[in-house]
Amino acid sequence: MTHGFMRFNDITLHHNPNTLHITDINNIDTTFTVSLSPFVTENGNNPTVIEGEGVFYGENAFEQYLTLKKACDRCDIGVLSLSGIYPFYALLYRLELVCTPVDDMVKYTFFFVEVPKENENSTLPYYYTLRENQDLWDISYLFSIPIEKLIMLNPQIRSLNSVQTGDRILLRTVGDAVPEPLSGALPLNPASL
Repeated sequence: MTHGFMRFNDITLHHNPNTLHITDINNIDTTFTVSLSPFVTENGNNPTVIEGEGVFYGENAFEQYLTLKKACDRCDIGVLSLSGIYPFYALLYRLELVCTPVDDMVKYTFFFVEVPKENENSTLPYYYTLRENQDLWDISYLFSIPIEKLIMLNPQIRSLNSVQTGDRILLRTVGDAVPEPLSGALPLNPASL
């Protein structure tokens, strides 16, 4: 079984999630004309909701859960990065234990809500040079590029933690389209970095 990546702010959730549900709902109004024909108007998107189940394993399984619980208790808003989707700002809205924790395993459910941010559109550069304290997760979010694509474009990167300040990261190749962000989350303008 292959597990995806999941990271919230600086918390990496190893081998998580087990299940994942992403909900995007359009906000629409329906009115009826004189002939009783429906007339539908779109009023924008509601925030994306991401919920699912995960399991922490190992000697520090409960400590991993408590780290995530602190983020929930503080109502942290941060970058949520998941395998296969564009990273975006989210609020960890709810976190629950599914069962009594045992020594080396904790099952939990999570519920994130997208926090839309307003930024200017930008042209995606071909390369980006890592700045101090930045990693691939940051770059994934800044430019709305899934982490898997960054790894595919940069075969010199052996692991997510093997990058360092000054490394030059390829963001796209000639002919690649500028990625569309997930449900209203726009990439930061690279000129503002």
